[in-house]
Amino acid sequence: MTEAEFRKLAEKAGYDEEEIQGFIKFHEESGIPFEEMPLLDHNVDDKAADSLDNKVKKYVEMFHENVPVFMMPPMTAEELEAVIDECLRSGKPIEVDVPDDPSIHY
Repeated sequence: MTEAEFRKLAEKAGYDEEEIQGFIKFHEESGIPFEEMPLLDHNVDDKAADSLDNKVKKYVEMFHENVPVFMMPPMTAEELEAVIDECLRSGKPIEVDVPDDPSIHY
């Protein structure tokens, strides 16, 4: 996927320019392909979206790292919110298995 194609998808999902630039910078620094970067639909304007955003912010504040969504299995926003809730409750961040494969560039 090209940067232009990714940008179009991100704009359609409701991401603003600053967020899109963050994805592009992350892509350049990590080498992770655009097609492997999850885009949650930001066009949802309800309490659930606000709740998830707030929980992600609390997660970042507590653990000083982003929620590793791109390293997790696919799930709904509700499932992700439940995982974050458990982390905030237990005080333990999300653990993901990182393959010990030198051919994978993170």
